[in-house]
Amino acid sequence: MSGTVWRPKPRRRPRRQVYHGTLPGWKCPHNHSRQDLATACAQREAARRGAGRVTVPAGDGPQPAERRARWLLGAALVLVLLALGLIFMTHGLILIPAVISAAVLVIRRGKIGKIPGLAVAAGLIALIITGSVATWAGNSGSTAAIGANMHSQPAASSTPSATATHASPSSTPSVSVGGTPWYSSARQVVATLNRGGLPCTGARYDTPVVSGATSETLCNLSSSERTLIDVFRGNVSKAMVLRNSVSIGTEQIFSVVGRNWWVQASHAYASRVRAILGGRIIAGPRHQQAQPTPSPSPTVTHSAAPPPAPTTASAAPPTASCYPTTSSGHCYEPGEYCRISDRGTYGVAGDGEKILCEDNNGWRWEPV
Repeated sequence: MSGTVWRPKPRRRPRRQVYHGTLPGWKCPHNHSRQDLATACAQREAARRGAGRVTVPAGDGPQPAERRARWLLGAALVLVLLALGLIFMTHGLILIPAVISAAVLVIRRGKIGKIPGLAVAAGLIALIITGSVATWAGNSGSTAAIGANMHSQPAASSTPSATATHASPSSTPSVSVGGTPWYSSARQVVATLNRGGLPCTGARYDTPVVSGATSETLCNLSSSERTLIDVFRGNVSKAMVLRNSVSIGTEQIFSVVGRNWWVQASHAYASRVRAILGGRIIAGPRHQQAQPTPSPSPTVTHSAAPPPAPTTASAAPPTASCYPTTSSGHCYEPGEYCRISDRGTYGVAGDGEKILCEDNNGWRWEPV
């Protein structure tokens, strides 16, 4: 009489391996944890039936050797991945202890002599160190190159703008120092205002009138607002701003001042210019035009009326001398640009001719 020992395959994986024995017309109802137990159960059932001893072939239960081999293969793969990760992170330096341990083990077992073993170990360690240093140097060099490129990009973009300011109106500031741009020409200031949404139209780049300025322009922020932009070679001081923003008219001058530049505008536009360019706002001083107002009338007859006062006669030439003057003390001539503070005012040219600051293709001094 023969029987079978088999392992069931349920839908849900059991918590432990079970075995069953079978005989013709009989199936073991027990869940045996081992194959020999299932065989013994079948033998008992055959003895009860009087069939004698039964030869039970092996079933399809799990083989411990196969399971162990699978676990060992998985563990080996995990260890290999960890070792590769350590080698990559340490640039191969983790291999040095492994090489030393292998050399000591081989020498102790007598597989190789002491001197040859140490020589081979030293050579392998030298190769590992050389490769690690080369890899480290390559990584640090690439990192330094990326950092240098990042730092050199702003400078590279600003260098062409500094050398070609007269050819490229859309050039950017050369260097940013302390949060305020450093401009090399008035064109750059106008371009920044245009990009900031405050276009400055009708700009003309003539010889600077303000003393010390390297670039100057007059442009229109609106149909009724004309602004003066000056760029200097060095830093701009508050004394320079106050000296060149004296208002003798009805409107006070407000200067938006940066590192080496200023923009003179009215109070309504000064804050908008500062929001785009940065810097600070300095209000110019106001002086009433007390002496120039009586100049149109013949003041010489009034000063010459009392004969015993020669001092009044000597004081008459200053009233007839040129005014207003430039920041360097020179007289204005007809056709030259006038400052914002002089708009609509009268003056006297260097030759004594009466002049008026009016808008004639730009605010200029025109003969009356």
